[in-house]
Amino acid sequence: MSAAILLILLQSPSGDPTVQILGPHDGPADPAAIAPFETAVVWSNSTGSQIVGVVTGNLDTDSNDEVAAITQNGSLFLFDERGARIGSMTLGATPYSLATLDADGANPVELAIGTSAGFLVVGANLTVITNVTLASEVRVLHGADLDGNGLQEVVLGCDDSHTYAYDITGAQLWNYTSNAAVRLLSVDDVDLDGHDEVLAASQLRRLFLLDDNGTLLFEQALSSSITNIGLSDLSGDTRLEVVSTEASGQISIRLDNGTQTYSLTETDRVVSLSLGQLYSGGRPEVVAGLANGELRVYNSSLGLLWNKTLGSQIDTVAIANVGGLADS
Repeated sequence: MSAAILLILLQSPSGDPTVQILGPHDGPADPAAIAPFETAVVWSNSTGSQIVGVVTGNLDTDSNDEVAAITQNGSLFLFDERGARIGSMTLGATPYSLATLDADGANPVELAIGTSAGFLVVGANLTVITNVTLASEVRVLHGADLDGNGLQEVVLGCDDSHTYAYDITGAQLWNYTSNAAVRLLSVDDVDLDGHDEVLAASQLRRLFLLDDNGTLLFEQALSSSITNIGLSDLSGDTRLEVVSTEASGQISIRLDNGTQTYSLTETDRVVSLSLGQLYSGGRPEVVAGLANGELRVYNSSLGLLWNKTLGSQIDTVAIANVGGLADS
């Protein structure tokens, strides 16, 4: 069996962590198996400006992933697997969001970039494939296979309250109007029809799920501002559930028709969320990072597995499989 680790980014340096085991879990592992790892810098490089977004992907034709980064001063940088800069370009606007995009079914992948002026699709050779100007800022975007042909279109959330879908030529496929700026998106095939659906949230507490053609599947107003959203098969029936977190500390799981199945309220604002297989076997886990420095790990029905207290707000948490380690 393999094991996964949690990658955690804190708002400030943490103190000595303490562990509190709060109950049994349904995975064949023990919290002791997730001891802190010693880490070392493999490589580093400087962009000369604050980094806004980073993605990895095969940006050439070898078997290694490369790194792409966007910076606050309006630049895109590409680095190879050893950290050497292999290219850069000026974007002509302030970038906010970066995603890899499989627009042609072949390596290298493309890059989609949301900016203050719209969005771009850029090839790995830094050639601009698509440049769409919009009247509103694009704060979040993703690649999505909306038509089931194995190639991805671009789905984006804008500050004008719209969620848009565009094809690779820059033609708009559809749009949906919410009640405020859309800055959270998650994309996956929720209903197993071979087409991706789009989960989104507005800054005025509205959570909504759109079909591949932009048709509304459900929409709900939540009790406080929405801080994270995600999609995962938590029930084991292969269809994906909707997970949302709120500033009030609430974590909720819903079916794809909006029916809430599980919910709890945490002790503080939920800042970060990750869904995935922390323990091998069984269903995915739900991992939440709180503003008060609490790291919570739940099973698929929000039963608490364990808790770790860190020194400050947990801004980012991710689940990664490292080294093929065995569960204990």
